[in-house]
Amino acid sequence: MLIQIFKKLFIFQVLLLHGCQGDLTETTILQGMVGSKAFTYKYGKANQNGLIDGYIAELYGQDQEDEDPCLIYASSSSYISLEIPSTIGFYQIPSDLAITFQQPGIADESYQATSGFLEVIDMNLGRMNVYLEANYNTENTVRGTFIIDLCY
Repeated sequence: MLIQIFKKLFIFQVLLLHGCQGDLTETTILQGMVGSKAFTYKYGKANQNGLIDGYIAELYGQDQEDEDPCLIYASSSSYISLEIPSTIGFYQIPSDLAITFQQPGIADESYQATSGFLEVIDMNLGRMNVYLEANYNTENTVRGTFIIDLCY
């Protein structure tokens, strides 16, 4: 009888954890609109900055040509530039940090995000796991997670 109770308890825990697991691990990659074009995060680069306690980063989308992101000095595709603090935590946009939607072209344009937040979830072995929601208008808005390598 005791064995049957443990079996039922075990099955209940498995079902409960399985049901919750989908909610806890369900994340979406950073995506949205940058310069009125669909943006889905592909890769990025983050360089340490002496002026702030953190990193200056650039996030590139699926339309960026394949190459080492740490070697990209000028992009012909739209991207997002941002500050990423070096401490795990939650940061408001624009009061705590700046997010810029960059739109390269004949006349380069950029728009500062006016609302949103950034959460540094984890930092480990030269990588950062970050969640970002940033908005300027309907043509410049993104939401989701991304992992970025630190460039040295």
